[in-house]
Amino acid sequence: MTLKFADLEHTTTAYECVGEGPPILLMHGAEGNRHNFRDFSAELAPHATVVSYDQRGCGDTRYDGRPHTLEDLAADAAQLLDHLGIPAATTLGTSLGGRVAQAFAMFRPERVSQLMLCNTWPIDRQLVELNPEGLRKLRDLTDALPETAREVALMYYPAGYIDAHPVVVERVRARAAFAARVQRRALAVESHEDPANRIRAPVLLLSGELDEIVPTSIMRGMADTFTRARLIVMPGAGHSASIQLPQAMAQLVAEHL
Repeated sequence: MTLKFADLEHTTTAYECVGEGPPILLMHGAEGNRHNFRDFSAELAPHATVVSYDQRGCGDTRYDGRPHTLEDLAADAAQLLDHLGIPAATTLGTSLGGRVAQAFAMFRPERVSQLMLCNTWPIDRQLVELNPEGLRKLRDLTDALPETAREVALMYYPAGYIDAHPVVVERVRARAAFAARVQRRALAVESHEDPANRIRAPVLLLSGELDEIVPTSIMRGMADTFTRARLIVMPGAGHSASIQLPQAMAQLVAEHL
């Protein structure tokens, strides 16, 4: 994959595009970037044109630093599709990226042919309300970084994956210096009313069986609110499923394109 840049209204957005077939736009989580989808994109490329990009304040994307909202991020996504000449795309968001994806489907419904949400929560609710114990645990562990790097990693990945990929712990330890991203945390609690009545695209929800941050019960509740939704629980998957199980998740997504 080759890194490219798109000059949008308020950002110079870093993105990568790979594969051929129906377009799918990938939206990463809070402290992530397009690299979270590297292996997943490679697995999905035989089935789709896969676009991954860095949102404002993340990765290689450049912007002026002004405060922004989920609606602003939806506008960025629409402008990126304009740049690529893509009228509409399946849109997949993970974690906080799932909230961006929901906003995109709400504010730019004509650009979202299908919505896929992975380990995320409703745009009209705050995760701390839905999973107070899990969020409290994550916050306390994050505040104690770097000493708690393995414990933080365990919130995102099963122990077996961490044992096989110790670099995950080192990455968590390295991010301690910028763990508190105020703007990204603000996006995590921003809410919008009545999303189910405003999202008309068919919805596929993917939930990691072992996710401690967004338990399956939250996503099951989401599935019940949409008019056209299907929930699939991914066995053995934690919160960062696209990194942990790229092949299995890509297969699920490809089957629903």
